[in-house]
Amino acid sequence: MTGDQPYQPNPVPGWGDTVASWPWQTWLEHDVQLGWLKAGDCPACGHRMTVHQTRQRYAGPVEWKHARCNCGHPHEGRPADEPVKGCGQQADIRAATS
Repeated sequence: MTGDQPYQPNPVPGWGDTVASWPWQTWLEHDVQLGWLKAGDCPACGHRMTVHQTRQRYAGPVEWKHARCNCGHPHEGRPADEPVKGCGQQADIRAATS
């Protein structure tokens, strides 16, 4: 699906599996590793989205990361108080491993 699809908070089958299949990449800023990221076209709305996972120095290993479409495009019906500006799709995916 692509285009200006309405906001859809109900899960689209396979959305999380597709996002999980994108490779994790090292997330660097000013030559400092902040964590990992993955990016691709949202499997539901077709707009570019990213998932960031911060590197936590003293925390134990994280097994899951909550991924949400954060494309920033307008989607009809998105609640005005929704902090993440995406199409509403989200899922828990396997976290990056260091």
